[in-house]
Amino acid sequence: MKILLATDGSVYSRNAVEKLCEILQSDKPAEIKIISAVERVLPMAAEPFAISDDYYLRVEQDLRGQAKEAISEAEKIIRDKFSGADFSIQTEVLTGSVKQIIIDEARE
Repeated sequence: MKILLATDGSVYSRNAVEKLCEILQSDKPAEIKIISAVERVLPMAAEPFAISDDYYLRVEQDLRGQAKEAISEAEKIIRDKFSGADFSIQTEVLTGSVKQIIIDEARE
């Protein structure tokens, strides 16, 4: 079974992880990919000179850090619940349009 789990760390994502754990069967192998997508942080067109480029870089780094934490939490829940199971788990933080990333990853 191949499973794509997109998470943002919200309560809803946590519920999706719990539902995934209900669906999984420890005696059957599964390939799980856990992703979190981060939108690019772009300068506002009205006053790009008011905020430094460093600010946008730090915001994007913080968002990527939050995404990594969300992925780690989801992975930990699955691994703790199915410690002896034959599950392959990949994780990835992606940058771009959240909707498009999820669609593209599901197709792949």
